[in-house]
Amino acid sequence: MAKKVHLQLRFPLGGAVLDYRAERSVAHRVAAELSRHGVDVSIDDNLRTGLADLPHEELWAV
Repeated sequence: MAKKVHLQLRFPLGGAVLDYRAERSVAHRVAAELSRHGVDVSIDDNLRTGLADLPHEELWAV
């Protein structure tokens, strides 16, 4: 099973901050794409209890 990480998406101009759990490879794909659009993306190993899975994570998988 692939390693899960904490993925945080911080949208610009006072926008929402979203926290998810995702596979490491998926998190890096999301970061590469969304950062091009001004979204601040951070990835770490801080998996908190109750952290939701990234919606439609399979769409980012290769």
